[in-house]
Amino acid sequence: MLLAQLGNFSEAARELKISVAAFSSAVGKWHPYTARANLIIAKILLAQHLGHRAKDLALPAYTHLAATLDATHRDIGTAEEIIGAALLAVRENETALKHLRVALSIARDSRLSQREPRLLSQLVAAHCRLGVPLNEESHGRIDAVLARVKSAVGEASSECLEPLHNAAEVAFLAGHHDQAHHLLSKALKIADSLNIIFLLGGLFKPAAQLTPTDLNERNRLAASRLSSKVSMEFAEVLFSISCVFEAQGRLQEAQSTALQVLAALELANAQTTIRTSETLRLLSVLLFKDGHFGDALAYAEKSLGLLLEHHPTATDYVMQAFSTIDVIDKQLQACGYTLVRHDESRYRFSVFV
Repeated sequence: MLLAQLGNFSEAARELKISVAAFSSAVGKWHPYTARANLIIAKILLAQHLGHRAKDLALPAYTHLAATLDATHRDIGTAEEIIGAALLAVRENETALKHLRVALSIARDSRLSQREPRLLSQLVAAHCRLGVPLNEESHGRIDAVLARVKSAVGEASSECLEPLHNAAEVAFLAGHHDQAHHLLSKALKIADSLNIIFLLGGLFKPAAQLTPTDLNERNRLAASRLSSKVSMEFAEVLFSISCVFEAQGRLQEAQSTALQVLAALELANAQTTIRTSETLRLLSVLLFKDGHFGDALAYAEKSLGLLLEHHPTATDYVMQAFSTIDVIDKQLQACGYTLVRHDESRYRFSVFV
């Protein structure tokens, strides 16, 4: 787990898969030791924002643990939390809520107080997504959760990132965009404790918008300061900020922030994740709203291509990408525009002009 804590997710997952193979050959595919190891891999996949893969790995591990352990065992609580987080990541919010409730109950019964704030913030986010009134179980108010986290770990701790992010989501879904931006700014301050945004300046862009020399310089400056873990945290906060800017009608700021998301994902070596596809589609939507239909279509097609190549079973995301392309095509037809595809290398990917 040290490799994962240092942000080296790929190497951590590789080492754990070797351990899982050893456990499987020695004690069986779904021995509790093997199941626990698979849950750790699922947690690493979640940190890489590979929610579907995390869910597919965690669910059978949970099933086999549940067959051998008491329902209130802390390992069952860990499994419930990981499954709940994975389901939240893939927007299966109602099922996520059930698992998170069980995880919270076990955490309280086992006196695992350090888990409570994180679970509470996830529960609040799930409630809000479903439009369910916040009940006493989730303490009713997100600020109570934040206060508990801050008192436990300190306001500047990275442990505050997820609760802040969940609080921002609650505010955003309630239409309180200024409050959401305020909370996300606090989260960004934690994620950017080394002032990377200032350090990189104009180099904090995706590879497609940099010369080879500038790209090498960007990577060199970031290499000693940004782990994959921090880069992913960066990307998540910036993605949400971009969505807030969009909701506020600040399209230029939303676009520039979304491009920073792509840069952060590249620095995290996460160019093929669903989050990258979502960011490409977000850029497509922003450019479409700004009247740049050709650029919008290019980004939408790139988003769809990434999904079909790397995540063909993520049907909700695939359908969203198809829908975005369809909306752009209809608008082009309504305007009488004819676009020509260009695949020249200088564009880095197909564009339409």
